[in-house]
Amino acid sequence: MSTFADETADFVPVPRYTVSASGGDGDSYLGDAMDVTFYAFNLQWIKRRNLDPDNLHIVEVKGDGMAPTLSEGDLILVDRAQAEPADGKAFVIRISEELVVKNIQRVGKDTISLVSANMIYPPREIAADDMGPRADIEIVGRVVASMHEW
Repeated sequence: MSTFADETADFVPVPRYTVSASGGDGDSYLGDAMDVTFYAFNLQWIKRRNLDPDNLHIVEVKGDGMAPTLSEGDLILVDRAQAEPADGKAFVIRISEELVVKNIQRVGKDTISLVSANMIYPPREIAADDMGPRADIEIVGRVVASMHEW
């Protein structure tokens, strides 16, 4: 399963980066320095979901673009192994130096639409040719869980 996780451990550490993913118009940028803290996740919980701890990280949601599904300040668990667009699923996407969290919808063979849960933000269409790790637009990973503090 994972080289990072001790298979006999009950919990595994998942890194939380200080960057945020914007849910709205986009005002979250990648910085040069990212402080990392760790959250402990139950290894059995991760295994039941067929996730690998080495592919997981946590970022904070910024803005109201994904409300009411995700609120500002929510923490989202992102699986970097799931970077292929899937209809109706939430993903963290890098657009140049900006991180956003949006639902993805396919709009034909070669185009996807980034859709906010909050309808005041219009969808943004992206051509497949513009996407990839070396391009200006990259799907970082799928949101597989969220945590909301009251």
